[in-house]
Amino acid sequence: MDESDLFPGFDRPEDRRQEDGKKKRTRARTRTPRTTNAPAPVPTTPECVAAANATAASTTPASATAGATIAPARLLTHTDLSAPTLDHLTECPALAETASAVVERCLADQRRFPHTLLVGPADSSKRLIAEAIAADLAAPFHTVEMLHINGPDALDAALRGIPAGAVVLVSGVDTVTPNALADLARAATSRESVRDTTFRDLMREVEGEPWKKASRPRAPRGYQDFTVVMTSRTHVPSDSPLHRWVQLQFFTQRSARTEAMRMHRAFRRAGFPIELDPLCELARFAVTFKVRTLQAVNAVLLSGRGRLDPAALESLFEHAMDPEQVRKMRRFLRKAAA
Repeated sequence: MDESDLFPGFDRPEDRRQEDGKKKRTRARTRTPRTTNAPAPVPTTPECVAAANATAASTTPASATAGATIAPARLLTHTDLSAPTLDHLTECPALAETASAVVERCLADQRRFPHTLLVGPADSSKRLIAEAIAADLAAPFHTVEMLHINGPDALDAALRGIPAGAVVLVSGVDTVTPNALADLARAATSRESVRDTTFRDLMREVEGEPWKKASRPRAPRGYQDFTVVMTSRTHVPSDSPLHRWVQLQFFTQRSARTEAMRMHRAFRRAGFPIELDPLCELARFAVTFKVRTLQAVNAVLLSGRGRLDPAALESLFEHAMDPEQVRKMRRFLRKAAA
């Protein structure tokens, strides 16, 4: 892979100028001469538009339009990446099979899905798994972003009104405090209002286990019986006191194979033709340099290239490549060349 054009201006010469008796090192700039020509008027009448289109078609070479495709009218979102059911979740076949068995048992017993923790890096289909579980259960799907929760009142407002049996995706649990995790555990297990803090709740946070006392009445339920699917990008020990209430735990990974399947689903939704070899090369490139899935797919769609050239990936994703991964690749190539 050619690394010379990864960072434009990296090899530009420097000029040294003296100003007010001090030396300054600045980048050499290339100025573009200004032009005073006014832009051509935009045609507004139907006759002018037809004449302009005919002129553009006659002046455009045939080689420029032979392999070009029309770019989509909109950018893709996470909805275009989602799988309708767990059977369509081809990037995680073992996880989908286990989750499908649990869904069938829950439907037979008429109970909700167990509380689940999904651990994996970004773009490893954690959100898609939660959406597929809700689709198989025919249950409502809700999302709660823990980065926006700044206290018990905000958590109570987010959980209030969620219907029974719903699947609630709670993301960002690896960035919150232990007190917020304790409030979420109390709301999910005992369904008590997180705004009503009692001595029993404080003892539960200290000891890490439910503390019961017969002399104290049980607090009224503030929420419905819903399923919590938490997502985390960092490893969470299975015996952590703040995660003992979680009944299922799955680990997801992002590889070139899983990324190719995610991208293939997105391109198929957009109706964009792409060959298998460029798709695999694009997936491998995105995983290597940590390019987000939607950003990579939308960049290819906006480029309008039906046949994606692997050599053009560096210039296409130059602004989205992780600099740390680029430095690692440079060191690897230098060692391989030596």
